[in-house]
Amino acid sequence: MKPLVLIFICTFLHSCQESKTDRTYTQVVDQPNKVQNDSLAGISSNVEDKTNTLETKLDSLKWAFKNNDELFLRLFPESFAEFQAVFGYEKHTSNLYFAANEYIDKVMEGKTDEVIKKMIGITADASWEEDGVAYLQKNLWSHLVKSIAEYEIALMAQNVTTRKGFFNFLFDGPDPLDQDKVKLKETLAQELTESLTVELERQFNVVVRRWKDH
Repeated sequence: MKPLVLIFICTFLHSCQESKTDRTYTQVVDQPNKVQNDSLAGISSNVEDKTNTLETKLDSLKWAFKNNDELFLRLFPESFAEFQAVFGYEKHTSNLYFAANEYIDKVMEGKTDEVIKKMIGITADASWEEDGVAYLQKNLWSHLVKSIAEYEIALMAQNVTTRKGFFNFLFDGPDPLDQDKVKLKETLAQELTESLTVELERQFNVVVRRWKDH
């Protein structure tokens, strides 16, 4: 082989190797966020796997109750039907009926805006029952009084049916005229907007009529 040809081949191969190395280096240096995001995605996936391996949502909720407050709040029921399935008496032999008070106490300690979303969702079509539902109602009174302005904003963003359900549930139960409920109504009437107060009064009267013969 002629010397000039040999020199050309060696130069070409060296150039290709440098180009390959440069491209590899550039991918790592120019895309640090991608590398970091891929790592974080892996960590996130591992965290989720801890709950995904649990057999049921009840088990996931139990796990989160002890290990992860943020996940617990996310998994807590967000509708009345779901609340009944998790804490209701009908399935008390297999659900969390006997632990309802503990779980309700804990969820009320969560971020205010997230708790409000849960409460509005649950109460949209809720009706009073003994035990877990009754305990939720009383805890809702306390949470509402502490955060009236936040509830007002959230309720104003809801449709009429959801607002009706919320106020109806506040007073539902065997004795809508008891001292605590009347005091709650008076407190809210002084703080809420006129339109919400009108709905509050209307639903209070609806509940009184419904329970007067019980």
